[in-house]
Amino acid sequence: MPEDRAGRAAGWAGALGASLGFSLGPVLVMAVLRLGTNPTLALLLRLWLAAGLLFATLALAAPRLLRIDRRGLKYSALAGLSTGFAMLLFFWALTRLETSL
Repeated sequence: MPEDRAGRAAGWAGALGASLGFSLGPVLVMAVLRLGTNPTLALLLRLWLAAGLLFATLALAAPRLLRIDRRGLKYSALAGLSTGFAMLLFFWALTRLETSL
């Protein structure tokens, strides 16, 4: 049963961390946009930072996971383009809205 409690604690910690992250995201983006940064540039910086951190983590922890076949690359690229477009629309929409916690 100790594993069950540890799993539940990890689940709750993950849920609370995600909730905090999702609620702080728009506020932090608005702070960057108020400094005069273009929304497209802010998104590019965010994505490059995330990709760099993910690559570094995988390269250190599990380099075998950095390999992908052609089919996986095609689907990953499609998912990345659609998600990137949605994020771009979100960042540009924040220039027209007020955000708060």
